[in-house]
Amino acid sequence: MNARPLVVAAAIAAALASPFVFAQKPSDDGLQFGSAAPRGSDNPEGTPTLTVSVPVGGAQSAATCNTDFTLNPASFQIPINLGANAVITGLGGVGTITANAPSWLSEAAVIVRGAVQAEAIRFRPLVGAANNVPGTLAYNVPTIDLSTNALPNITGGATGNFILEFCETFNDPEVAVDAVWVAPSFVNLSCFNCFDPFAPRISVPSTSTWSLIALLLALGVAGGVAVRRFS
Repeated sequence: MNARPLVVAAAIAAALASPFVFAQKPSDDGLQFGSAAPRGSDNPEGTPTLTVSVPVGGAQSAATCNTDFTLNPASFQIPINLGANAVITGLGGVGTITANAPSWLSEAAVIVRGAVQAEAIRFRPLVGAANNVPGTLAYNVPTIDLSTNALPNITGGATGNFILEFCETFNDPEVAVDAVWVAPSFVNLSCFNCFDPFAPRISVPSTSTWSLIALLLALGVAGGVAVRRFS
């Protein structure tokens, strides 16, 4: 029997099968963080002094995360400002994610990016083979130090601007929205040289308010004197 037809047939079969291989969902890599920056070097850029809880309820994962970690303009984005020269040193979060079938919970991701492209970090709260399913599930990831895990800290530069980009490690064309981050959900950022833009602000009485208080006090004192005088 001539072996050449068998070889040709095998080659044709492999060529026809390859698009379906690439279209399959990727296997779980076991990592909660992925970065375009090289691993293995410690980058201590300061001790975190603050944890900022960014509310992300309502965020949607519909666009695909770019494999080179560049920003996908079609993705859902939350811009935040943590102050000039702020540095993010840790990531975590708590909340709930709903993945619409056939999308998986493990595919929902948020990329935290600052002023330097190579420092972008991808955070997958529900990574793991057990989460390779659709549905709704809560996540609670304690804040993980980046440098300790051989990942770069994320610098905000002179502007202190950061972006949370919500995307999918695999985009399922069968659904318009692969996943939704259900409120209340949060992404926690440990940082230093930063402020919390989501912290409740203490209102300070205005000048007119102080004037009214002073007038009321003065009237109270005058009334007290008058009562004593005619008693």
